[in-house]
Amino acid sequence: MTGGFYYLECAMRAAVQVEFQRAGLGPARSPAKLAWYYRPAEVFQRPVIDARSQRGLWHS
Repeated sequence: MTGGFYYLECAMRAAVQVEFQRAGLGPARSPAKLAWYYRPAEVFQRPVIDARSQRGLWHS
C-alpha cells in the first residue's frame, strides 16, 4: 500500500500542471436549455424512459 502511495505521489509531482480559464455560460434562451441547466439528469433520462416505455421494458 505504501508503494502505491509513493507511485501516486511521484506521478503527481511529475505531471504537468495546466491552468484552465473558466468560461462563463450565457443565459438560457429556450425552455429546453433552462431545464438542462437546472435538471440535467431528468432532461438526459427523458428519451431513455420514453423509449423503454414504448418497448414495454418499463413498468408504469
